[in-house]
Amino acid sequence: MTDVKLDHYINDKHYRSPLGAVAASTEVTLRIDVNKTAEEIESVRIYYAYGLMQFISGSIPMECDLSDMEASSFVQTIRMDDVAGLFYYWFEVRLKDERYRWCFPDPESSYLQGNTLLDTLHFSLSGKEEIPGFKVTVHEEDFKTPDWMKGAVVYQIFPDRFNRGENFDKKLIEAHLNYEERIWHDDWLADVDIKGKPGFLYEANDFFGGSLQGIKEKLPYIASFGVDCIYLNPIFQSRTNHRYDTGDYFKIDPLLGTEEDFRDLCAEAKKYKISLILDGVFSHTGADSRYFNKYGRYDSIGAWQEKTEGKLSRYTAWYRFAGDADTEVPTVKAANKDELAYDSWWGFDNLPNVREEELSYKDFICGEDGVLAYWLKAGARGYRLDVSDEIPDPFLRSLRRRVKAVKEDAYIVGEVWDGPTSQISYGAHRDFIFGRTHDATTNYPAREAAFSWLLGYDETEKICDRFNYYLLIMPREALYVMLNPLGSHDTERVVNVLSGVRTPAKREDQKKRRLSPDERRKGEARLLLALLMQVAFPGAAQLYYGDERAMEGFKDPFNRRTYPWHQEEPALTDLFRAILNLRHEHEVLRTGEVEVRTADTNVLEIRRYLNAPTVEDSDWTDAFGRPAGGEKSLTFLFNRSEHESKPLDLLGGESLPGMTGVLVSDADLKYFST
Repeated sequence: MTDVKLDHYINDKHYRSPLGAVAASTEVTLRIDVNKTAEEIESVRIYYAYGLMQFISGSIPMECDLSDMEASSFVQTIRMDDVAGLFYYWFEVRLKDERYRWCFPDPESSYLQGNTLLDTLHFSLSGKEEIPGFKVTVHEEDFKTPDWMKGAVVYQIFPDRFNRGENFDKKLIEAHLNYEERIWHDDWLADVDIKGKPGFLYEANDFFGGSLQGIKEKLPYIASFGVDCIYLNPIFQSRTNHRYDTGDYFKIDPLLGTEEDFRDLCAEAKKYKISLILDGVFSHTGADSRYFNKYGRYDSIGAWQEKTEGKLSRYTAWYRFAGDADTEVPTVKAANKDELAYDSWWGFDNLPNVREEELSYKDFICGEDGVLAYWLKAGARGYRLDVSDEIPDPFLRSLRRRVKAVKEDAYIVGEVWDGPTSQISYGAHRDFIFGRTHDATTNYPAREAAFSWLLGYDETEKICDRFNYYLLIMPREALYVMLNPLGSHDTERVVNVLSGVRTPAKREDQKKRRLSPDERRKGEARLLLALLMQVAFPGAAQLYYGDERAMEGFKDPFNRRTYPWHQEEPALTDLFRAILNLRHEHEVLRTGEVEVRTADTNVLEIRRYLNAPTVEDSDWTDAFGRPAGGEKSLTFLFNRSEHESKPLDLLGGESLPGMTGVLVSDADLKYFST
């Protein structure tokens, strides 16, 4: 007896039309092929579950398509809900001999194709876990993201470590260095602190004096990489050098400059067609802040004063203290066990969590005269939202409404480390890229996939499947503005990662460890391939300051060392310029369609192309149906091996050298390698 085989592929229009994510209320036609005659089949039924915060289930019988002569083909058209969310589906086939078969996505194919099962899968519809069905992402019909960020180049700066400025004068900031726990480095070339001052714990309290003026002076350098946007790590007054412990949301940290300096920076950057986005830290404040004021350094009555001294504070309701009616388990690790406990970010007592949906806090951030509006009006063009998966969805929706009301083309990107369409945190699916909160998220999953392939951990066919699945589940408006990082302040330096060297466990060892010449050679070669992949892939290409020089460093704080302006610029930096500027030289790399394929065992192919005219004399169009000029198609090939590839048709029968990328156009071939 021939076993039953069920076929369904989410990347084939025969089985699903239209392909990819769809707008709410769109009709989607689904098909399954069965290797049995219609006479042997009793029924075929499609089961589904749709929603986001909660899921509703149902099923519909499928109809036999008599026009398909090659197989027993069953089809059904379903209109998606008019509310954005997720639609999962799977198939049940009942044979007349009373056998049943089910079709669910096969994890081995990265969920692109179906797997025939002898039994159905069992799972919850509570929304607390992902449903193992084929997925359709349904976004708002009016979901629109900023066109200026589609295919943009983004340069990330950790302000204290980038540049002091030509006329830097320590005397001008000495008054702000007098906190007893602070460490000042006169020497810009000194290494970062890892211990803290004697008598204090390490809390990132060492400073080098990088400033907004220093960034302004380097705008010509930044612009030389084709940068469209500068993403600044936090710049508001804070206790630490990373400034994720906000002290005053309405004040630029005096060590960085003034509000006037910020406005000047935005104005000067605009001359280079560069916009600035700010790091918005809204899930917690600093304990040393105007709002909590644990150490009494601010001229305000903070929440701490009310709880410990009985003074009334307008900020107390922003926080959760032990003993509060709605606070069950404070997460703080108090230095003193007798000290009043309060809810804090991952137990760090210098980062008290806020209650984002408390009305006065929400108005303070999202109100008409709130923090978001203030800095957008001062010149910012968007926000990167820190720990976005820890911020409630209702707050994120309010945030989007305010940001878009003030500046319609402002960019909102959330820090998210997992897939944004399937993110589950705190027991619920998250409303991240459906058109109600973010424009995009930080694309760490694509980074991890690319690095895993470059380091030889995944087969080329596997990486193609992973990329193609990602392209199919992402709303197009979000896909082309996703923030695609090679490195960031939260990761080891990219050359370290791609060297293949393991991160030492102890900080002391990380501080001393440097890459050997051979490790660095491999790291730089893979880094260049990663950069070329980043430019070839849809989304905003994010460059972390210093990666264009292959700066070394393991985990924080070694990934936040000062920029080595004293060193001669290496040849690698010019290669970065050439590759990143491809985004401006070829329109198709910003908004063109994309295909990812396997060209050889160790060779990946990414093709960007325009859509051919559908009627005579009409325009070639991009992925958004808009007229587009320039090349109609560009193809990238990447050889991760140290050995040359087999002869490739795209190269006229020539092999691709090891550790090399090539851009294939109608005009010529451009090779890139270190």
